[in-house]
Amino acid sequence: MKQNFILINLNQKESDQSRSARFRENLRWSILTILVLLLFGGNVFVWYMGINYDKLLQRKKSEITQIRDEISQLLKKGKNLSKQDILMLAELENNRFMWADCLQRLGNMTFIDMSLTGLKFKKRKLLIQGIASTYKGKKEFEQIENFIHTLNSDRDFSSNFIRLKLKHHELLKVRGQEIVSFEIEASLKSVPHIYKQIRKPVKSLSNIVNNNFKNERFQNES
Repeated sequence: MKQNFILINLNQKESDQSRSARFRENLRWSILTILVLLLFGGNVFVWYMGINYDKLLQRKKSEITQIRDEISQLLKKGKNLSKQDILMLAELENNRFMWADCLQRLGNMTFIDMSLTGLKFKKRKLLIQGIASTYKGKKEFEQIENFIHTLNSDRDFSSNFIRLKLKHHELLKVRGQEIVSFEIEASLKSVPHIYKQIRKPVKSLSNIVNNNFKNERFQNES
């Protein structure tokens, strides 16, 4: 009697279909793991930001409460300003002179071949001292006249002074080179008193009212 046997090769390699199926399965699990980790990380981040925002809100609320308490204390200790105090503050502000801006513009307008050696302020007059180079064929004080003209041309600078004039100049010789020493006098403008500035609008307003009253009276009579 003849027997039929089924031969199984245990050393047979894995088929392509089984390898492809296992690869897809591993890929699905990998993607699922990444998504779970991302969701978990996002939840942790949102929780952390929420805690920080709560702390920030609490700190701001405490600061607002503290500021309100300080304002209430200042209001209790505050002092009502009288008319005289307000006028004194207004006069102080009105008479204030911005020397920093003025001197900065003076330095910017100084010529290259010129140097300022001193600044003095006496009796509402600014004395500008300096030296300048001289050139052949030109007057010794021509450079200084051009400098004064430049200062007068600048409205932001010259508007603070009544006039700018050359007080004196002198020709010097230093190390065989001729230079001219000069001093320019700039008289500061006088600021009108604050009371006069306040009364001007009042006078003009009263004049307008009187003129309107006269016009109405003339129209009624006619």
